[in-house]
Amino acid sequence: MRTHLLRLSGPVLGLVVYALLRYLGHAPAAMAGVVTWMAVWWISEAVPLAVTSLLPLVLFPLLGIDTMGGTATNYGKEIIFLFLGGFLLALALERAQLHRRIALRIIGRIRGTGPRLIAGMMVTSALLSMWMNSTSCVLVMLPIALSLLDGDGDPALRKRLTVPLLLAVSYGATIGGMATPVGTPPNLVLLEVWRDRWPDRPPIGFGQWMSFGIPLAVIYLGDRLAAHHQMGLQGPEGSHQSAGRSESTVGLFGKSDLCRAGGRHRVRYRGCAVGHGG
Repeated sequence: MRTHLLRLSGPVLGLVVYALLRYLGHAPAAMAGVVTWMAVWWISEAVPLAVTSLLPLVLFPLLGIDTMGGTATNYGKEIIFLFLGGFLLALALERAQLHRRIALRIIGRIRGTGPRLIAGMMVTSALLSMWMNSTSCVLVMLPIALSLLDGDGDPALRKRLTVPLLLAVSYGATIGGMATPVGTPPNLVLLEVWRDRWPDRPPIGFGQWMSFGIPLAVIYLGDRLAAHHQMGLQGPEGSHQSAGRSESTVGLFGKSDLCRAGGRHRVRYRGCAVGHGG
């Protein structure tokens, strides 16, 4: 019953908005009504999202907002296929579990505690976020970070590393998303806006974006790593941990912890035969 009401509320609210804005003219009022209709269905998910996304293809010609050909052209723009390619690439990474294998391999090579582990998580998040949506990257890396923090070892050291480690994931994903056009959807929106607003200028290509995106990402990563270096090394009394202790406490985030992290995500790590996590 609730679903039927939500389905009806979309067109009903669209008609209300059209009636209220009719003084602006037919086309603007109709456009506002369609937007309202789609917003209600998108937010409520009363119908599949694919159905909602295709409403303009039907409603625009019927309401005289645009022709069928003009509406359909927008569904076939280059930016849409670039979106699609980025989503397919991210889906392939997730299906193959390649993103988790890369993450565990990098963290496993870094080992140690404190700044080294934080740097590993931040760099790994940045590398993955270059090729998959930054939000998806955080959802992938967060359980791995929590798995590394959930184990035996020095409780005080783990407590000091929890916040810096989680911030490293978020900062790394955000910064890495700047490096490529497919790292985050706003990048692709900017490419389309550039093409529409300045058609007389050459479009920004994938390689051109990376030519300035990667250096900026490296600079931002260096800045965040320097800040997290201080956060990760602070001792209980505010003094820095010695390098010897950082190297000697490798068991804190050693192979057993990485096997635990891999086990929770059904990933084989360096000979650890792992199943599904508990």
